[in-house]
Amino acid sequence: MELKRVALIAHDGKKDDLVDFVKAHLAWFKTLELVGTGTTGGRVAELGLSVRRLASG
Repeated sequence: MELKRVALIAHDGKKDDLVDFVKAHLAWFKTLELVGTGTTGGRVAELGLSVRRLASG
C-alpha cells in the first residue's frame, strides 16, 4: 500500500503551533510520507519523524 503524503508548511509565527499539532498526533503522522519546507520540516524532524525537506519560497 502506498503511503499518503502530507505537506507541512507554516508561517514563522505558526511553526510552534504546527509542531504542537504534529506532536499531539504523532502516531498518525508516523504512518504518512511527510514533506515540508526547510525550517518547518527540520522542526518536525526533531520529533523523530522522517521529513523530505524542500526549499522555502
